[in-house]
Amino acid sequence: RAVPPSFVLIPCALAAGLAGAACLLASAYGAPAWTIAAGRGLVEEGVLVPLVMALAPMLTPIILDDKAAPDPTPAWLHASVGGLFLATFAAGLAWPRLAVATRGALAALEIFVVAGILRTPRAPGLHRRVYQLAMMLVPVGLLAAAARPAYRLPLLHLTFVGGLSLLVFAVGAHVTFLHTGHEAL
Repeated sequence: RAVPPSFVLIPCALAAGLAGAACLLASAYGAPAWTIAAGRGLVEEGVLVPLVMALAPMLTPIILDDKAAPDPTPAWLHASVGGLFLATFAAGLAWPRLAVATRGALAALEIFVVAGILRTPRAPGLHRRVYQLAMMLVPVGLLAAAARPAYRLPLLHLTFVGGLSLLVFAVGAHVTFLHTGHEAL
């Protein structure tokens, strides 16, 4: 099989994790205080959100329609989104609110526009609606955190707890049903 074009976002997640780990390590050895905030953001948002953005265009037709569909978006466009996403962490040192809003907008672009998460599932199953809700919460949490900076951490729970944990549950349910012969569930 050909690698989906959105998978160019996976190296972006890896780069964010490595850069974040380096910043946190540097802060432990006396680097400036900004390295802690940058490092935390990179290892938290910078790793998980691009992975969701990479998988959304491939998983959405499989889960919502029960069939694989190619992603027509060129890899260079996904790579551009990934580059901008990573750049927001540097920009966040001067403009934290704008940086989080931009990350939310880029995640929304990949999830709502490219993956088409808002369409009606063609196959029955509650887990398909849970998958949609989980995908929607990933950018919504980031955008809400940008809109209300005083509540940034609680609102990021929409992304991480509501989005990512529900996503694990929905995809896990889908895979379990398929591999155990219970597709009708």
